[in-house]
Parts: sequence; C-alpha cells; structure tokens
Amino acid sequence: MRFKYFSAFPTGCFVVVLAVFSLAVSSPGHAATITVMQDGSGDFVEIQPALDAVASGDTLLIGPGEFTQLIPSYIPGYAWDVDVCAYVHVPALTIIGAGASQTILGPTTYFGSRATFSPKCLVWLEGSERYIQGITFRNCYDGIHVTNGPVFIEDCEFVGNRGMGIIWQSDESGGLIRNCRMSSNSIGSFGFYVVGYGSDMIIENCEFDGVESYLATVDAVRIIDCEMKNARVGLQLAASASAEIHGCHFHDFSIAGLELSAVAPHVDIYDSIIEGAIASVLCEAESTLFASGCEFYGGYDSVFWFQNSGPAVVQGCHLIRNGPLAINVYYQHIDYGQVVHDFTRNFWGTTDADQVADWIWDGNDDPSLHATVLYQPMANGPVGSETTSWGDLKALWR
Repeated sequence: MRFKYFSAFPTGCFVVVLAVFSLAVSSPGHAATITVMQDGSGDFVEIQPALDAVASGDTLLIGPGEFTQLIPSYIPGYAWDVDVCAYVHVPALTIIGAGASQTILGPTTYFGSRATFSPKCLVWLEGSERYIQGITFRNCYDGIHVTNGPVFIEDCEFVGNRGMGIIWQSDESGGLIRNCRMSSNSIGSFGFYVVGYGSDMIIENCEFDGVESYLATVDAVRIIDCEMKNARVGLQLAASASAEIHGCHFHDFSIAGLELSAVAPHVDIYDSIIEGAIASVLCEAESTLFASGCEFYGGYDSVFWFQNSGPAVVQGCHLIRNGPLAINVYYQHIDYGQVVHDFTRNFWGTTDADQVADWIWDGNDDPSLHATVLYQPMANGPVGSETTSWGDLKALWR
C-alpha cells in the first residue's frame, strides 16, 4: 500500500519535507505539491483555496495550525448547504498534515446540528486514490465524509465529532484506517460508519473511546489490534456485513462489546477480549459467528445472547460469567430452522458439566426455543488459540 511510505511530519521536519517534494516536482511531467502554511510561507494560508487549485494526482501538504474556516457547500442529496472545512473535488490526491497534534481542522467548539448533519471537517465524494495522514478532525458532525471508492487514512485523530468520525460509503475493494484515535463524549457518536458493497477494508491499530462503530453490507472487513471502549456497543454488524476481528479488546460498554443484528451478518473473532454489561455478544436475525482463542466476559444477563440467530461456533475460548447465564437463547422461532450452537472445547471456569448445563438456557429447557447448545467436551483448564476457521468448519458440513 502506498501509505506505508509516508509518516507524520513534526514541525521541525516540515521544511525538509517541502524541499524534498520541491525537488521531486521540479521536472516536467510530475504531479505538483501544494503547501498550506498559516505563516504565509507556503502557496496558500487556508485549505479550501488550495483544494480548489489542486489537480488530480497532486500532493497537498498542510502545515501546523488550527484551520477553523467553514464554507457553506452543496452536497448531493442534501436539501440545504452544509458547512464544510475542506471539500475535495478531484479523484486522486494525497493530503498530509504536520501531525495530528499539529494540524487541526474544525471549529474550536461544536455548534452544529444533528438535523442538518453539519458541519463536516472534510468531504470527498468521488475518488480513486485518496490518502489522508497526520491531521486532527474535530468538533464537527462528521470528521471525514467519503463515498464512491477506497480511502487510506493514517495517523489521524477524530475528537468531539457528534455524528461519525468517519462515514464511508464504498462499492469497491480496498481501503485502510490505521493508527487513528477516535473519541467523543456525545452519546450515539460513531468512530466509523462504513456502508455499501465494498470489500477488503482494513482497520488496524486504532483506539475508539466513547464512540460506537458500525458496518453494513460491506464484506471481508479486517479489524486488527484495535481497542474499543466506553460506549453503549463497541461494534455492530448488520445487513449481511462480514468481518474478521484479530487481537482486539472491546470493554466497558453499557450494553455489549459486539452486536450482530438484522439481517444475516457474520464475524470471525480470533485472539480477542470482548466484554459487555448485558452480554459480551448479542446475536440476532440470522447472524452467524465463529470464535477461537478469545476471552468473553459476560454481563448481568449472559456471556452470549441469541435471538432468531443462525449458528454460532465458539471453540478454544474462555467464557467468563458475571450473571446467571453463560448462554441465553432468549428466543428462537421455528421459521429460522432448528439451530445448533457449538460451544465445545471451551473453558467455563469449572469442569463440572452439570454446573455448565445450569448456565445454559436453550431448547432443552424450553421446547419452544428451536436452538440447542453443545458444550461437551469441555476444556479442563485455560486453552490456547485454535487455528480452525469458519471456512474450514463450513467445509465439514458439505
């Protein structure tokens, strides 16, 4: 990926970077590098005039400073103008700030409206090669609003945005959010909100504090080494979205760390810790789940909660109960078929099979529930990581 060749630029290095880029574009045929410097030493002192001047394939370097100017702008689909700090109109552009602590976009305080989805820090509606690095997006309704294609975002912060840190609609393959931090103290705010029929996106080494995150219809999203905390729900998958979660920690949620909702999403979870105040994982509406090598800390209801779900396969995991149940099949209608959840080879904190049976509520307890839970054989103690995948298990059923 192209982004791995860039790094955020501390203020002291910024002049050197400008010199390097100047040499790179001095010969004919190279894309231009345009600079925004508030002290007047660059090509522009404000961001939007610079964005109006760039051509596709250029690089925009933004120096240190707080860029608070908002411009009423037309966004297709809106019946009103939306205040925007930066609006990109070319498909290919690299935007690099002096570092998230140095280059800051957005007003000093939030004064917008959820009813008008305004203001927005950065809008980029059409794109083929979009790279953003080393910038803080703050105090808007949306930090970054992108559609129609992949985007690569690295080393950025999203602070105090009331709607979404990143709202991203894509029907194409690829894209990356890496080394970013998203935080908000507004209930119902999202870190990322990714929709469309795109695939193969990566979200890696990010921190989400006080925000929820959402995936719908997108396929094969990989979430790697991320921390999510201090919100109602950590991550929600819906509308046939699929994702893999690797090495993540979801904790301190008032509802659940992970929610699978309507209709038929799927998630693979590896080597992660997931916690929730009601349950660690909520599975609904034909959702399916595979987990291996994880720790699941339940809430006051259960560790796993099911309602009209598809099958779950959880093996080689630790299931830590904090309420009366480990597994709660709350409701399972016959219209969804007879479902079997495979929870064999897990460590339950006990080797007493009768005790574990008491912690499971399923069709064996209530015949109107058309789902049962397999739990034997059980692990005799803490278990290591498994290597079996959801694809391997599906192959066994053919």
